[in-house]
Amino acid sequence: MKKLADISEIRFKTELKTENEVILEVVGYLRDAAWSLESEKTNYFPESFKVDIKLFAKRDPDLMAAQVIKGFQKEIPLVFSKKGKWTVKCNTKIIEVEIKEQS
Repeated sequence: MKKLADISEIRFKTELKTENEVILEVVGYLRDAAWSLESEKTNYFPESFKVDIKLFAKRDPDLMAAQVIKGFQKEIPLVFSKKGKWTVKCNTKIIEVEIKEQS
């Protein structure tokens, strides 16, 4: 079984400048220990100043696990190509950020 991961918060950990790698921190939870995160899929849309990130979780159907919620934090590196106000969406969470010119 595979589905979008449950996310409670997204935030940036680093200074937001063009052409620098910045870190988006994603905080969420897995429904039990049988779930695990997969690699994220990131799509940039520079013409509309948007980034869309899909973060999936999968469950091993053969694994027995207690129904205990397991929290996670994941760091996702991003690079913005131009300055301006960007919208970053990760699953259901959206954040707007101002990207400054590299000095």
